[in-house]
Amino acid sequence: MNDKSIVLFDGWLATLGGGERQVLSAASALRELGTVCVVSHCPLPRSAVVDWAGIDLDEVSFRFVPERPQLTGRDIAGNADLFINGTHLSLVDGRGLPSIRFVYFSARRSSTAWRVVGRALRGIGRGLGAAHERDGWFGTEAHRGALFRQSDGDGRIGVRDGTRIRFWLSAMSHEDRAYTIATESGNALAEGTAGDKGDFAPSPWVNVPAGCRELAIRSAASGGTNRWEGRQLGLGLGSIEERGALRRDLYQRVTRRLIPKLAYCAGDDHAAKYVDALRSYDAVTPNSHFTASWLRSRWGVTGPVIEPPVIADDRQEAAGQRPLIVSIGRFFVGGHNKKHIAMVRAFRMLCDRGLVGWRLALVGGVGQRPVDAKYLRRVRAEARGLPIDVYPNADEATVRDLRAHAAIAWHAAGYGESERRAPERFEHFGMAVAELMMSGAVPVVFDGGGLREIVEPGRSGFRWRTLDELVAATLTLVRNGRRRAAMRQAARQRAERWSLANYQRRIIELARDVMARREGVRTAD
Repeated sequence: MNDKSIVLFDGWLATLGGGERQVLSAASALRELGTVCVVSHCPLPRSAVVDWAGIDLDEVSFRFVPERPQLTGRDIAGNADLFINGTHLSLVDGRGLPSIRFVYFSARRSSTAWRVVGRALRGIGRGLGAAHERDGWFGTEAHRGALFRQSDGDGRIGVRDGTRIRFWLSAMSHEDRAYTIATESGNALAEGTAGDKGDFAPSPWVNVPAGCRELAIRSAASGGTNRWEGRQLGLGLGSIEERGALRRDLYQRVTRRLIPKLAYCAGDDHAAKYVDALRSYDAVTPNSHFTASWLRSRWGVTGPVIEPPVIADDRQEAAGQRPLIVSIGRFFVGGHNKKHIAMVRAFRMLCDRGLVGWRLALVGGVGQRPVDAKYLRRVRAEARGLPIDVYPNADEATVRDLRAHAAIAWHAAGYGESERRAPERFEHFGMAVAELMMSGAVPVVFDGGGLREIVEPGRSGFRWRTLDELVAATLTLVRNGRRRAAMRQAARQRAERWSLANYQRRIIELARDVMARREGVRTAD
């Protein structure tokens, strides 16, 4: 079975985070079974990926495919013998291929009220025959308070014949603003020029021909223009107007112009698409039991838990520990925010209680939004005057050096949050903590989410619920070098459970099983 064609898909490889390390570790292992290709949406030099990964990726090829709506596993992998989707919250299905889906955390269900309103609006709109987006449109976005959807250059609109219709369009992402409105058979009905970057201009009025059920808005499209934008983007659609039937006209006015959030609500049922894609895979592998429990309770989907790999640095043994506390986690707002400000306040409490000679290092990438940069400024302001070092967007060499010299590891994701109402705000596994443990740092982490599966309280580290408990546990380690040394050894042994070798062995076993089961089905047929 060493002649197989294997394709792994990670749309956001350029983020170079924990999920990306998991995908690349799987790619490295699966070379044992055949040729391996990693596909991503965003262009990124191979050298940058290899240097960051720290694992052997010789003979693994990389390919770039722009993101498009309705993209399928077949579009990405062709007739590969195995397709693995490692893209977070992906809507790409695995139908027609032996397939595996990595799940880092479950998508959230929308509220019951939102689902009911959306279902009702879709039913009303379809009953009236109101024009609506079909294939070729990305999800709803906002610009200057206005909602819009971008096409992939060939956005389809469901229509009813006998209607007069026009569209409000803008070229959001490129300079070419020309477009053509055509029937499903390709007959051009109108041409025009869209507005520029958020200024939505009306198209000519179009009379929908008899028997026509779909129009296409065709334009130039650009894809993968930078490291962070991997979509193939055409024009933005801001609104639809109809004439010819009073009720359809009223429906469009209310949902598109008066209360545009209703159009968003009436749009695609993303929850249904998510679970449909999820269930199309032969195997689904959550990254922790915490993730698995929410995947099962929300969507009724389960599968073998395969924790991500913890990759040891060969230089760890030669490094000497310092009086250093390290917390590794991105600086961003929302989601499972790493609670840097809470940790800064806890460190201030330690200093007030007489801690001397120790430093706290906060290290991680910075989100791309202005609000993320503002959050980083708040962290720095809170840390001013304390022995705290902040390392935004640190290179991998700096991260490894800090990890190698850390005596204690802190992690606070989930602090102050409700696990029942917002499990997304908790650490789903905690790879950064496990890597610090492998390096010999003793973890002192918030008692919630996937972190409970990593740290054994009192043996391989401490878990806490309040800042006072964080301070007390840290002082115990600072003041008792013998206990810290014992827990350091236990932490390393604990982290070995998630070693690269163990991870790769389990991935190879799962891949063989999935391909064998599919082969058995084909043989039986």
